[in-house]
Amino acid sequence: MIPLLALLIRARWAGLLTVGVLTGVLGALAAVGADFPGRTGDRLAADTIAEAPLAEREFRIAADSKDSSNFETTLNRVRDTPGLTVRYGQQFDVLGFVPNDASTLMFREDFCVHLKMTAGRCPVAPGEIVVPADQAKALQVSVGSVLDVAQGLFDDKYNMWYPSPDGSHPFDVVGVYTPLDQNEDYWGWPSPFTTRLDGSVEGPLLTRADAMQAVPHDSHLLTADVLVEPSLLSSMTWQQFLEGILQPKLIEPPSDGLPTLLDRVQDQRRYVGVATPAVVLPVLTLGCLVLFLLVSRQVQRERGELGVQAVRGLPVPLRWALGGGAPLFVALAGLVVGASITGSPFTLSVGLTAFAVAFAITVAVLPVVIARPVDALRQVGPAWAARLRQLPAGEVALVALAVTSLAFVRTTEGLGNFAPALLAAAMVLVVARVLPAVVRAATPRLLRAGRLVLGLAAAQLGRRPAARQLIALSGLAVALLALVASSLATSQVVREKQIALSVGADRVLSVRAADPGQVIAAVRAVDPEGAFAMPVGRISSETRHPEILALDLSRAAQLDWDRAPAVAAQIGPKLTERGLLSKTVSVTVTATPLDGVVNPRALLLAQVTTSDGRRQTVTLGSPNAGRSTLTITLPAACDAGCRLDAINGVAASGAGWRLSLEELSPYADISDWRVVGSLEKAGNWKLTGSGLLLPPEVPEALPAIATPGLDVDARRMDLPLSGGSLKLTQVGEAPVLPRIGDTGLLVDLDTLIAATGGAHTLDSMEVWLTASAPASLTAALQAKGVLVVGSVSRAEARTVAARSPAALVLRLFVGATVVAWLLLGAVLLAVARVDRGSPDLSALRLAGLRERTLRGSSRLAYAIAVLFGVLLGLLGAGLAWALARSVLPITSGETWLGVPVVPPALPVLVPVGGGALALLAVTWLAFARRSR
Repeated sequence: MIPLLALLIRARWAGLLTVGVLTGVLGALAAVGADFPGRTGDRLAADTIAEAPLAEREFRIAADSKDSSNFETTLNRVRDTPGLTVRYGQQFDVLGFVPNDASTLMFREDFCVHLKMTAGRCPVAPGEIVVPADQAKALQVSVGSVLDVAQGLFDDKYNMWYPSPDGSHPFDVVGVYTPLDQNEDYWGWPSPFTTRLDGSVEGPLLTRADAMQAVPHDSHLLTADVLVEPSLLSSMTWQQFLEGILQPKLIEPPSDGLPTLLDRVQDQRRYVGVATPAVVLPVLTLGCLVLFLLVSRQVQRERGELGVQAVRGLPVPLRWALGGGAPLFVALAGLVVGASITGSPFTLSVGLTAFAVAFAITVAVLPVVIARPVDALRQVGPAWAARLRQLPAGEVALVALAVTSLAFVRTTEGLGNFAPALLAAAMVLVVARVLPAVVRAATPRLLRAGRLVLGLAAAQLGRRPAARQLIALSGLAVALLALVASSLATSQVVREKQIALSVGADRVLSVRAADPGQVIAAVRAVDPEGAFAMPVGRISSETRHPEILALDLSRAAQLDWDRAPAVAAQIGPKLTERGLLSKTVSVTVTATPLDGVVNPRALLLAQVTTSDGRRQTVTLGSPNAGRSTLTITLPAACDAGCRLDAINGVAASGAGWRLSLEELSPYADISDWRVVGSLEKAGNWKLTGSGLLLPPEVPEALPAIATPGLDVDARRMDLPLSGGSLKLTQVGEAPVLPRIGDTGLLVDLDTLIAATGGAHTLDSMEVWLTASAPASLTAALQAKGVLVVGSVSRAEARTVAARSPAALVLRLFVGATVVAWLLLGAVLLAVARVDRGSPDLSALRLAGLRERTLRGSSRLAYAIAVLFGVLLGLLGAGLAWALARSVLPITSGETWLGVPVVPPALPVLVPVGGGALALLAVTWLAFARRSR
């Protein structure tokens, strides 16, 4: 028995080598599939945690000083927990440093090592304090100054701070500091430091803990900022962190921040864990089908030898060992070797793959082994096997699974993730079963018509089970390739659109300046042609309105946004250019006191902007009863010219004047200038309280482009102004806005400034740059007084997107598809090698047909099978895409524009066409030499 088995192995070495290599590839794929979710999940978790803001990596424990005993107990329990770093602090609001405004008196443990002292030293005694450098310079506070500090109380009624009646305490200023890094984790979230638009840093007054009690106050805030180590964050879910750390220590869990981060990490792990089997399992199944076909064809070729052994009385187990023992041994050995190369040979997925491989080989060998000796000698299989092959049981089961999977497509787990593979496979296999019967029916007609080569090819396609199997395998491989190509192409399109919109430009600089107008002036100075830079302002969302993006639409051509031209046409700047003021300004006013008011007080102010964008307030004067002319000399900053933005009037509430402004030199008549928030004009202005006068060309309502569903006009959105408000009106709609997303408003920057009289403070300023922007631009902006504090680019965004869960799973999808095509090429060569010496072709050769004719018919048969497979694969992939594209690894999160209904055609057809040509080339080479 053993020598016979050795002889068979020697005779089969080529086929067994093919089996060993293919199962080695399957073992490697199974091992990678088992290791990929955990390894990739850890990598994603590490990246996500490293990029997460401090607000998501820490939580705060806070208590009133009256409850200090319980706070200290909780604090001690937290300090004893591995993986948690605690920063203890105390603070409360005080007056005595900034006039009429509160500062924070703060102690934070070990704060001195995180400061750079620009003058003096850190506090060492209870009566000593250090102050922030920028504020100290502005307020003329230095080392040696004494600050009389009192607790600050806020009056909601009068909207003002006032000192506590309990008294104050003097502090000696012993140091002036700047933080080494105001954004470092030590300072906690929110940071106690604020950077103003001009780049100056405001911060707390820092002192010793025992000095806090010296200031009379009712109570103060005790804080403990708890920073969670990355190793702890990456190893726990929020539920585990809650139940394992917070609840045992009786800590109130945070409502956002840390839970958001841990849930995001868990979602990424879940996505990879669910998507990986949906990518790997179909290819492993395809590999088992390939292995079944290879072993089945080889055993069918050797069934005569097995029949002789059956006649000799060899038992069934030994006959099975003779027919399937060698393939099984080689397959399992190859599986272990392939899995070992990847470093994970003993995983559940590898074990299940080994069981599936053994099952496929057993099923392939069993019909031949248990056949009756006479049937084996006649090379006829058992009747039950033939009847079983005729039953479409597999196709029916696959269709049922495919239909069932559609019900779970919208879920993130379960059978729905396999819907694309099941739908494509069901369509391919069903058509592949019907197709040979159609070809078989056409065979006699082709032969009678004298088309010998085509008729023989049709006969081989119609009669041989391997033909149907080859069509099905080709279709499955092409469907897999089409799906991965569609996913790759669509993912690239979606990713690029998302990056283009979310970043806004090729590079975006976050900038600060004393006034927003300074940023605008600086950008227009360094790029006067508007070729590569655009000033942009943003207003944070409020109850009155969502987030607002203000673009300089006079430079809309720079925007890489298909809606930019239409938006610029709708809301672009349409303001009249007025002459600049440089020397003196005079205004002619006729003033009449309101009824019942004696000697009312009022003041007129001119709001101007200098040539470098700085906003200035110039006092015009106080009107007197009757007609008068108020004349002023503009400050030196206006020597190069100033733009008049608005005229502001201030009077006592309930008292004032009825003003008629007639002339404003050098602008002549200004009687048509309008009062914000009313129907009054400058020629008849009832001034009580405060009011704002704007040029007539400035729109009464600021036109805006809104995202769907905001109902700007119906909700009466507006911006607060001095003496009134600026109404927002919707003039168009866009599905998404750059940098804002699918909820927000877009306005023109120049129109916004004009409509608010230059008075509305933008919350942040940016400079958007095209790819052609020079490298020296940052230095040029800073020379103009604009501080660049951060930047983001599309290149950086692409790098981040390439590490997303969907992108990483898609790479695995590509690798699995390559494996599937290697399997298809191997089975094509192996089956062709067996079929070259098939008995029916040998009989036809003996009957007198030329070998060239037979070889051509075989080539044509395989070529037709491959072409049928390509068409079926494309149809199957199209069906899967139409019904289940949402579960393909295209994007792992919500995208602003969604996933396109139709994938790009060229990136899909090129690889499928190349694959089809490669299969046809393999078909040609498989029959290139004469059969023996």
